[in-house]
Amino acid sequence: MQDSRSPRRLRRGSNGRFRPSQEVKPAASRPVCRRPEHLAEISSMRLIDGTGAPIDPAIMSDTLATSGVVFIRDGDLPTLIELLLTFSELYHHPHEDSVGITRIEGASSASTIGHPGRQAFSRDALPLHTDRAMVAAPPTLATLLTVQAPAQGGEALLADLAPAIHRLTRLPDLAEACRSAVLVSADRQAPVLEPLGPAGYRFRYRNDAIARSRLLSSCGWPVLEELRKLRNTPRVVRMSAGDGYIVHNHRYLHGRRSFSGDRQMIRLLASSDIPVITAQALRTHGG
Repeated sequence: MQDSRSPRRLRRGSNGRFRPSQEVKPAASRPVCRRPEHLAEISSMRLIDGTGAPIDPAIMSDTLATSGVVFIRDGDLPTLIELLLTFSELYHHPHEDSVGITRIEGASSASTIGHPGRQAFSRDALPLHTDRAMVAAPPTLATLLTVQAPAQGGEALLADLAPAIHRLTRLPDLAEACRSAVLVSADRQAPVLEPLGPAGYRFRYRNDAIARSRLLSSCGWPVLEELRKLRNTPRVVRMSAGDGYIVHNHRYLHGRRSFSGDRQMIRLLASSDIPVITAQALRTHGG
């Protein structure tokens, strides 16, 4: 069961330690991404886009606002944390090992039975989903870093919902469609597609023991149909040790294929006011 309380968010203090921030108020504009000047000196970590082109760390927030995803090569945890803290705040998760950071290792499927939300800690396939989909404010960013790749399987699955957003904004009654397609868990309900004003729209989706989609009226059918089509054609990403990704959790669904052998991953969640999808991003999908 997920915690509906507002998540604590963390910043790096002057002494280098993580500390809870004060209550976060909506920002007038998204944080400026300060380039980590020592990044090249302390790490070989590289950031690339979906075509393999390099990304300047100084424009990370702009890249995520436009494309929704950044891929990591030769990554390491300290450098990745330092980078995320230049434009976001770490976000608590109930399963975390330390603030905002969760180590995920594959266990037997039997060990997760009766524990909703623990499927990520098995070797089973993990359906495409939004992290923390049923809390009031899900994390903006979901980051995954490979420590040890499995012997077989375990490929990451990614689905960009920007094309769906583009098509759905053309509905004659989008507001009613948003109200009519919901996620339902044991104790709460949340919209699948939620208007956020100038920040665009926020998608949230799961189809597992935590939550499932439901139609309150036929007006919401186009929303769920768009999700169905995208779930069937995810991008498949094979990741070796040091590889990973950062996705906009309100725009991208992520999951994985089943695997055999040992697999170790590190998940980091973060909050930022990066828009879900910009006008420029919509134009790339025909808007």
